[in-house]
Amino acid sequence: MPDAARSPDVDEIAQTEILRFLAATGRRVAALSADEALVEGLGIASCDLVVLVAALNAKLRADPFRQSFGLTDLRTVGDLCRAYRERRGAIRPQGTQDPLDTSHRRAQARRTACQR
Repeated sequence: MPDAARSPDVDEIAQTEILRFLAATGRRVAALSADEALVEGLGIASCDLVVLVAALNAKLRADPFRQSFGLTDLRTVGDLCRAYRERRGAIRPQGTQDPLDTSHRRAQARRTACQR
């Protein structure tokens, strides 16, 4: 059973972010359901989906599309929520850093130092 204090409610966060995105683009929806179609139902185009996923990646500190999922796998609100739920183990608490990002920054610093 997941620890409620550590694990964010991914579905709630994702749905809130979708509603926020829709409102920012002039579209209003009272409520979302898991079977709501992203493109046909909500009018989210592929370029909109990229922006939405980037916001969710930052908010949830996870990127399920790096290895497990493709954006083309997303048809419904439920698909989007499931992608992040399945990456729940990769969600880091706020204030912690991704070890790969940290390693990348160290390598970049070494390359920059060698170029001087």
